[in-house]
Amino acid sequence: MQYIQLVEFNTNYPVDEVKQALDAWLETSRGKRTLHMAVVAADHDRPNHYWELLEYISEQDAAKTAELPETKAALERWSSLLDGEPTFHNLDVVEQVGAP
Repeated sequence: MQYIQLVEFNTNYPVDEVKQALDAWLETSRGKRTLHMAVVAADHDRPNHYWELLEYISEQDAAKTAELPETKAALERWSSLLDGEPTFHNLDVVEQVGAP
């Protein structure tokens, strides 16, 4: 079953630094990660509040990526940019309309 992890977080760092952390992870985990798609979005209604949508083919694929040393190092770097703890929402996709 398709699996999405939706991560909600706050940061006072410039969004470019948050994006650079994701880009660095994408580079170091190339060929190893099972991530299908990622989106980082700024919340229009709450300054410094962001959402990260991570899409995987399955929950098992997400777990494989989470166990990569590159992912663990990237999470540590990314967490240092946040104000407080992120909130992780783990979702099974039950319907998708539109582009695959």
